[in-house]
Amino acid sequence: AHQREWEKRCCLACSQLRETNTGKVFAPTMSYRELRNFTEMMRALGYARPISVENFRNPNFDLVADVLRWLVNRYEPTAEISSEVGNMQDRVIFLKQAAQLMQAKGRIKLNTKRLYQADGYAVKELIKVAQVLYSAMK
Repeated sequence: AHQREWEKRCCLACSQLRETNTGKVFAPTMSYRELRNFTEMMRALGYARPISVENFRNPNFDLVADVLRWLVNRYEPTAEISSEVGNMQDRVIFLKQAAQLMQAKGRIKLNTKRLYQADGYAVKELIKVAQVLYSAMK
């Protein structure tokens, strides 16, 4: 029952969009500077797929899941997390596993609701892990 409530709140958060005065609908995102810093960190860490700042202007769960999986495996190579993200329940399980692993191994608390949104605010959570790896690399 608790998981169903959490799934409903995540879907609601993911679908919350605001309208501007021009009538266009957009998803709220982070600043350009924060997005650019994240893409540069990922490039420096050796992430194989090129990431553009524009990738996070609209929700893109596949990219967020791929980046999170890569970051978790880079942080803890022996970690085993679910690779299925086809439906809502699989996504929730994947995010919970990744967040629990990062909390247990690295004491990094990830906001799973923001990660589920898969927009610019998900980057704020991904930066937490990327920053630790980036500073360790220096």
